[in-house]
Amino acid sequence: MSDADSFLKELQDGFIQEAVDLVEQCEEYCLQLESGEDVEKVIEVLFRHFHTIKGTSAAVEMQDLSGYTHKVENLLVAIKNGEVTASPEVVSLLLEATDSTKNYIHQRHEGQQPSLETKVIEEKV
Repeated sequence: MSDADSFLKELQDGFIQEAVDLVEQCEEYCLQLESGEDVEKVIEVLFRHFHTIKGTSAAVEMQDLSGYTHKVENLLVAIKNGEVTASPEVVSLLLEATDSTKNYIHQRHEGQQPSLETKVIEEKV
């Protein structure tokens, strides 16, 4: 393994550790969203977390995760702008997106090459 490959692997490992924490927090915020409390605040926090995952995953060459979280970000912006309502169906979709992100991160941590499906999220935006 070259020094550049080793450095990238080190960056990816660091990202995975950070992303695990962010995704766990996203789950908690989605559950708050489900209860209907502080919708604006929760959407803002979810947006920031997915934005961080998107940007950092792109920086560590996980383009598929970056593209996926960008779609989630678009959905959160649509909710924030009142174009999409935070209905139970949408909250369920956000929980599913959080689970998909968590599974992706776990699989990458295990050395696997996971894939992500964006079609359902794209249909909402």
